[in-house]
Amino acid sequence: MRRKFRRLLSRLRPRPILLFRRWRWRRAELRRVARLAGYRTPVQVCPRGCEFRELARRELLAKTRLTGKAIVHASFTFETTNCPICGAGLTRRCGRCGHEIFAPVVERCQFCGLPQPWAIERRAGAERADLRAWSREAKESGESKGHANDPALPLYEFEKRGSLWIIEGDVAHLEVDAVVSNDDIDGRMWSQVARAIKNGAGEGVERLAQEGKPFPLGHAWWTTAGGLQQMKGIIHVASMSRRGKADLKVVRQSLAAALRLATEQGCHSVGVAAIGSSPTTIEPTVWYRMFAEVVVEYLSGRESSEGDGPPELAIVLALFEPADFQAEVERVGKAVRHAWRWAGRPPKGRVEWTPPPYWRRVARWLRRP
Repeated sequence: MRRKFRRLLSRLRPRPILLFRRWRWRRAELRRVARLAGYRTPVQVCPRGCEFRELARRELLAKTRLTGKAIVHASFTFETTNCPICGAGLTRRCGRCGHEIFAPVVERCQFCGLPQPWAIERRAGAERADLRAWSREAKESGESKGHANDPALPLYEFEKRGSLWIIEGDVAHLEVDAVVSNDDIDGRMWSQVARAIKNGAGEGVERLAQEGKPFPLGHAWWTTAGGLQQMKGIIHVASMSRRGKADLKVVRQSLAAALRLATEQGCHSVGVAAIGSSPTTIEPTVWYRMFAEVVVEYLSGRESSEGDGPPELAIVLALFEPADFQAEVERVGKAVRHAWRWAGRPPKGRVEWTPPPYWRRVARWLRRP
């Protein structure tokens, strides 16, 4: 009996050890492929087509374990985060399939086959892009003008006072009454958002914006729209110093002043980009929370549009080709819900809740027959 039991143990003992060894080798193989990236060097590229590319620096680290086994670890690091030509944030992954971008850089993703943001066909199409109708029902003179193919998503609405929307696209191509330009105290339009607006409006807009300089920090002023004929004008805000330093308090004052000026000019809609938001100034998550608090507070405190009051103001937040637009929508929606609760849950304010992806999967599973 004992012999049979020992034979059984001798048969069963190596099997868990072999399974553990296979799992360790499989894990090591996956880590090797992930770290060495198939012996290819990752690269980060400017999505605006400035042709700036930075190769990752490969570092090899070797160490010896107590057992005497040597381990070599390869890691890739980048030295910059923004493009030195236009200031846009550099991208390292394909925005659709999520795979890393490897050298040599090509205009189409090597995994999903679709053109990258810096591809010639996409850049040429962006330059020839028509006006972007952001609402589901773009209305003019009380009649339906048409439908938007990819409309903005609603995030917050206050009854008869205004609403907040989010869309993916260039803020200079939106069909709005005014757009907010991120300038310095001298009215120079050299930031990322202001340059995109200046490319569509023309160089003359920057000369008009510098009349009366210097402006105090947090100040907002109005100029004509120049070549942007779909707009009534451009709202310039002094959210940066001469050296480009942006503070969260100053950006908050600038956004509030811009919204007040848009109401004074009789605008029905205003386009806003993430002004002052970059890894070197203000983190996007902090900026989203501040932006949501300003919008909710402003819509809750402004007068109603009934009678001779100001018209309803639609605030459209434009994100230019983010890496994951749906993830950014969830982050902004979370900030709006937090600001709505922080404002005391106004009864006339309605928050549009977008369920996260795992809730969608659960709902899809529950709907199964």
